[in-house]
Amino acid sequence: MPWRRAGIGLAILACSHAVAAGEGGLPAIAAIGHFYVAGREVSHGAPGAPIETGQVYVHYVRLARPRLPVPLLLIPGGSLSGAAYETTPDGRPGWQSDFLAEGYSVLVADSGQTGRTPPAPPAAGDAPPAIRDKAFLWETFRIGPPGSWRADPAARRPYPAGRFPVAGFDAFARQVFPRYRPPLDEEVARTAALYDRACPCVVVAHSAAGPIAERAALLRPDRVAALVLVEPSGGIGLSPDQAARLRAIPHLYLWGDHVDQDAGWRDQYAGAARDFAMLRSAGGASSSAWIDLPRQGVAGNSHMLMMDDNSRAVARRIARWIARRGIDRPR
Repeated sequence: MPWRRAGIGLAILACSHAVAAGEGGLPAIAAIGHFYVAGREVSHGAPGAPIETGQVYVHYVRLARPRLPVPLLLIPGGSLSGAAYETTPDGRPGWQSDFLAEGYSVLVADSGQTGRTPPAPPAAGDAPPAIRDKAFLWETFRIGPPGSWRADPAARRPYPAGRFPVAGFDAFARQVFPRYRPPLDEEVARTAALYDRACPCVVVAHSAAGPIAERAALLRPDRVAALVLVEPSGGIGLSPDQAARLRAIPHLYLWGDHVDQDAGWRDQYAGAARDFAMLRSAGGASSSAWIDLPRQGVAGNSHMLMMDDNSRAVARRIARWIARRGIDRPR
């Protein structure tokens, strides 16, 4: 496979500095740095003086001796930046650190117009961004049931035995951006360009990034070693031909709790399940998996599994699934 070639696509991790082995309990780190990918020139201001827009910021940490010949690429959901993977709202290490500790090199992307990805100048006809207020985050992200949000923190009602660290909810809300929605083909092309530059890799995509990551994999199936879809916002309606194109890519669908409490989430769960069934019918049954945590005895997870109080255990579950796929062995 392409990721087993010399260099394995990690030459992108140049122009960085070495970090002492084992600092902070992590494996020896070879390089830390960043790059920008995609983007295009648009006219703005003085004639002949364009600006760059539509680019994506990517931060990387490359281990000296990773357990896989390919890194993990973590893509956040809508309105979120890569900060969602760095540190939990209550101050615990995030999935970036958890996966590094498991022995994987890790790249973390910022979604369009979030984090260190610059905002784009407004264009004629652009829809205004969606503003996700605290009530939306609390209820739609399933920290508490519908109708449980209150402005007074003491009056908010989280799900019983919920795993989101509610004392850090306001800290979480501070990292949420307005939600811009460029045309679908633009989002997919940008993610495909990300695969071209950052991969081959194992892609971990959360929420709204899930269907985009899947569509980009259709364009670059040789760049994706595996695809982990963490509560994807529905499926993409895979056709039999599309499923056949993706069947060599192991897929993991991962879900938290209380999905049945929200009609929107029930629909998105069902849409993702239809794609999973199509992948299985195309011959991907042995390599792909569907993990519904409550059905496996793990209750209380919100939509933000990378922030819940068992986030490290969930990361380890993902890591075990990746290890069983044999990505580091010839096919």
